[in-house]
Amino acid sequence: VAIRDTSLWALLLNARGSEAISLDHYDRAAADLTLAMQLRRATQGERSRDIALILNNQGNLAGRQGDVREALRLHRLALEMRRATLGRDHPDVALSLGTIATDENTLGRYVEARDHATEALVLIERALGPESSRMVRPLNTLINSLGLLRDHPAALEQSQRLKRITLAATPPGSVARALPYRQLALAYARLQRDAEAQAQLDTARAIVERTVGPHSLEMAGVLWRQVNISEARQDTAGLVKAMREARTIYQKLGVGDASETHGVTLRLALFDQRRDTSEVFRDFRAGIAGMTGVLTEQHPEVAVAHRDYAIALMRQGRVAEAFREAAICDRIQRTHFLGLVRSLGESEALLYSRQRLNGVHLMTWAASRGNDPVQHRLAYDATVRSRLLLFDELAARRQLSSSPGTRAAELEREVGRVNSSLSRLVQRGAAGELRDTYDQRLSAMRASRDSLRALLLASTPSAGRVYAGAEAGLDSVLASRGKDVALVSYATVRVPTATGDLRFYGAFVVPPRSRQPVFVRLANADTLERSIRAWLEELGQPGDSARTDWRPRATRLHATLWAPFAARLRGAREVVVVPDGLLAQLPFHLLADTKGQLLLESGPLLRLRGSERDLIGDALPGKSGQGLLAMGAPDFDLRPSDAAEANAEASGLLREACVRAGEYRFAALPGAAAEISDVAAAWRARPAGGESVLTRSGAEASESEFRARAPGQRELHLATQGFFLDERCS
Repeated sequence: VAIRDTSLWALLLNARGSEAISLDHYDRAAADLTLAMQLRRATQGERSRDIALILNNQGNLAGRQGDVREALRLHRLALEMRRATLGRDHPDVALSLGTIATDENTLGRYVEARDHATEALVLIERALGPESSRMVRPLNTLINSLGLLRDHPAALEQSQRLKRITLAATPPGSVARALPYRQLALAYARLQRDAEAQAQLDTARAIVERTVGPHSLEMAGVLWRQVNISEARQDTAGLVKAMREARTIYQKLGVGDASETHGVTLRLALFDQRRDTSEVFRDFRAGIAGMTGVLTEQHPEVAVAHRDYAIALMRQGRVAEAFREAAICDRIQRTHFLGLVRSLGESEALLYSRQRLNGVHLMTWAASRGNDPVQHRLAYDATVRSRLLLFDELAARRQLSSSPGTRAAELEREVGRVNSSLSRLVQRGAAGELRDTYDQRLSAMRASRDSLRALLLASTPSAGRVYAGAEAGLDSVLASRGKDVALVSYATVRVPTATGDLRFYGAFVVPPRSRQPVFVRLANADTLERSIRAWLEELGQPGDSARTDWRPRATRLHATLWAPFAARLRGAREVVVVPDGLLAQLPFHLLADTKGQLLLESGPLLRLRGSERDLIGDALPGKSGQGLLAMGAPDFDLRPSDAAEANAEASGLLREACVRAGEYRFAALPGAAAEISDVAAAWRARPAGGESVLTRSGAEASESEFRARAPGQRELHLATQGFFLDERCS
């Protein structure tokens, strides 16, 4: 009340808001920062250095609450304002660039994070010198980016630079001097230089113990780095010792209800095999209950806890209990995965999808250990719901957003926004809120999502069809199966062991006229994949010798991949095969039985599908296309005459950062021209007849012609060459 200076009042509110963020008092922080922004705009307009500072703190608040995309938006606004008011070379601009890089690391945009952190370092070095203490934060962010990009030599080099700057800029009694040693330890560990990694970590531990004591959160951080190094070295005893010490620290600091403490309890239960089994399982149950209370039952860390409990139960042969825990893990992981990827852009969603959904692997592993039909059916249902899940989601999104401005497209975007907020809220946990308040927010947001989803599905008939396939399970697949059709769905299963993952292949088999799947375990993945690669190489050899040389291996692969369940396929006129892993490259029709007969000659008709849910798309009613478009043998030397097309090609497919235009050369394909002629002739000779046939080759076989002619056709046949950009350019 005594403060009459509006500017000072705004600065104090901003400072108090920043302090509230650090204490997890988010409602207070939001109120203070909002009022500070109103006061500053009233006196300084829309653009000023102080407003940029408040924007930066509002971004920090959004990030702490889990909405990193909103944090990135606000931090970018602060960057633009600082550049406009302070100039592009001001140290505060570097501060914004470093903060943006941290957001991008969190969102998985590691290349952008690396580039922005590097830009921040250049600005600081130019303005304040190469040894400035302001180099530390962006340099630490850069090291994290390099590690996530697996550029470990560069991460080691920058960690050594961080050590040099930190030691020069901080006094001997500062705990901050431990940071570079922790980063060096991780870099050396990733390069498998274990002795050097341990030496650096021992130094970090000594600094922390000397400056803030052995029972501090900083020491807990050092111990978790020790866990990482011990795990990489498969040093179970060292791992258990470090986790026990970390748990002791959490308990002495009075954070016994924190998720970190429960996480330590769970990992100790998983790794400490010397303890009594009943005590281990009691710790698992207590850890899961505690973590659920802190983070809610839908948090991905809770899924990890159920996964680890399932692994421990499997090691003791308690298959039914392990299956139950694995099923809980799968349900949580898939729900969180779907909620998050529906709110991300395509490239971010693809990057996020690299995480493994462990629950379905554990369910299948448990099912393979017994003959329980319920377990086999539930494991197959989980497999159906998980296979190619992201690509079905992206396809559904594209269909719904293909007509901008429509009600369905607007609702799809709104569902994405709500999903983003909901996923971040779940991942953050209750944090600084009362649990009852947090639970009410979760319920309200889920209700909003469900109502929007219902409106979306009712808005247009196509919306229901699009998501019917993407969200379907085994029952819908079986209902869409034709008469006398069998299903064979291969699955690669990862089994966690004490020395790493063991992989094996198996197959879910549903005989014709049956609705009960059976899982058949087939072979070790590494052994099988070596055999498949060797066979594919034999098939690819030119010359007459290839016609006989490939049959012995074809017979061995038939004995591994088909014979174990062939009897269950009797009476099938057609078998739908869904491959997995390297089996997607396998020509199943060339597998030969012990008499030398190929499946092509002796077996039922084989139909390959990318996922089981494709059968639902086959059965859905819809308007059928008419006619054939056969296109091939394009003129690879043809240059785009239209400037816009040339610019699109240069900036799109052949981006200079990834591949230089002209680097690829393709020879003509005279056989492709003959191929499309044969296909067109076969189409015209069909008994049904009467449908149009379009053939395009040479200069007419262009992308623009394909885009113009393909819609509305019943069949598309393309005969041409192709190439793949690596993942950095995808």
